[in-house]
Amino acid sequence: MKKSIKNLNWIKLLLIFSAIGIVIGSLFRILTPQEHTPTLPETQTALVNPDGTKSEFQNITFEGTHLAPEQELGVYQAILSEAKTKTALNAAIERLASHHQLKEIYTDTTSSIHTGELYTLLIDFTSNEINFSKDSLETTVIPGLEASLEKAANFLYFVLPETNFRPIPQQVKYYGGELHLVPLPKQEASIVEIPFSVLIDQLPVFYHQEIDAFARVFVDGNGQVQKAVIRPISLEYELATSFTPITIEEALVGINQKNIGSIIRTAADNPTPVSLEEIKNGILKSTNLEYRIDPALNLIYPCYRFEGNFIDKNNQKFEGVLITPAIAIEDRN
Repeated sequence: MKKSIKNLNWIKLLLIFSAIGIVIGSLFRILTPQEHTPTLPETQTALVNPDGTKSEFQNITFEGTHLAPEQELGVYQAILSEAKTKTALNAAIERLASHHQLKEIYTDTTSSIHTGELYTLLIDFTSNEINFSKDSLETTVIPGLEASLEKAANFLYFVLPETNFRPIPQQVKYYGGELHLVPLPKQEASIVEIPFSVLIDQLPVFYHQEIDAFARVFVDGNGQVQKAVIRPISLEYELATSFTPITIEEALVGINQKNIGSIIRTAADNPTPVSLEEIKNGILKSTNLEYRIDPALNLIYPCYRFEGNFIDKNNQKFEGVLITPAIAIEDRN
């Protein structure tokens, strides 16, 4: 009998020590950083083109300068508020209309038009976009970048005083022309376009498959705002996880072997519509890292943006922009 009691006590002690060990082990795993490779679920942003097609890629190569991200990036939970976005949009319309003495000449549920002596204001309520433009171009002076950046920022922060948009100097573009803006070399230009966006980890944020930043302000050589295209957005975000981005080589494997990528822009001057369903060949010339808001997943994650030349299944050549996540997609097999 005593032997049975003694054995029972040893069993109890072993169970107690085992339970303590499990608890300590769990706490250690929680408190100790773990090596992990996060993945994204299948998503339209990365796998479906804006026209609804899915591309099958073959022989996509990269001939540009390779990026080697030196820092960990993050996947963030996106918190969007349509109500706050509409409030910011309506306040911006009121500021522009009042400051430039613009009168509303047309409005319906989807758009409105305001005009004045010098400026026109177009509003698209569906996309929450403001298009503000001067009615005539009167300068041929080459704009200075530093002064243009300051002018553009002052204008934007007047229109959206509570915005967290910041300029993206490395993505400025230069233009000339009178009726329509024409891209020109910097030394021949009379207008500079300054893009603005939310910055995360010092990288610009873009929405879904949009090609342009949330705000673009066009400043001429006389320091006057010639045009502005602004889409207010109420965006908050919380870090979900950090990781080391995949390399360009790994991104190319995903494009060629798993069709992970979407072509978000093709050249506007193609004589016939290109087919995005089958891309026979592609030479990517340049790349940048940027964050993308994925509305289906409510996540913000980094992507590579490639620009280059492609050949579709009809042997038609075209210039295009392709995006692919800098994080692995879950294996679909």
